[in-house]
Amino acid sequence: MTQAALLLEITGQSEIISAGTRAYLQQRLRNRIYNIVVTEYLNKKDKNPGFTKAALAKHIGARPEQVEGWLASPQDWTIDIIADLLIGIAGAELDLSISYIADKFARNLVEAEAELHLNPSANIHQPPSNLANLAPPSPRWLESQCRAKISKLMSAKPRRSA
Repeated sequence: MTQAALLLEITGQSEIISAGTRAYLQQRLRNRIYNIVVTEYLNKKDKNPGFTKAALAKHIGARPEQVEGWLASPQDWTIDIIADLLIGIAGAELDLSISYIADKFARNLVEAEAELHLNPSANIHQPPSNLANLAPPSPRWLESQCRAKISKLMSAKPRRSA
C-alpha cells in the first residue's frame, strides 16, 4: 500500500478503511504507549536499582507475573493497565492529544521531495504492503532503543525557556 492509498483511506475518501490499515495504526499506537511506559520504568530502575517488577506489582496490587507480562508486550493492555503502570512507576498519568495523519503525510512528502531533490538516488520508504501481519518489536530491542534515547537526552544541552 502506498502512502497515497493510506491517506485516501483515512481521510474518508475511501468507503472503507481496510483491516490492514487499521491493524497498522492500532499497533503503532500500542507501540507508542508501550515505549512511554517502558521508558518510565527504565528511568525509575536506573535511578533506583532496587525498583523491580515485583516491587511494582506489590505497589499497584498486581501479581508479579502480570507485571512481567505487561512490561514484555503491549498486546493485552487496557486503559486501566496503562494507568496502573504509570501511577505505580512514576506517579504519572498519560497526557493525551491527537495529531492528524494527513498533516503528517504532508510534512513527510515535503521532506521526501526535498531529500529527492538533494539526493536523487535516495530510497524513500513506503509503508509495508502486508500491514496486518506486523509484529511488535521485541522488548530487548525496545529497551536498547529507550536506553539510547535516554542517554542522548541526558547528554544534550538543556534548552533555556523564553
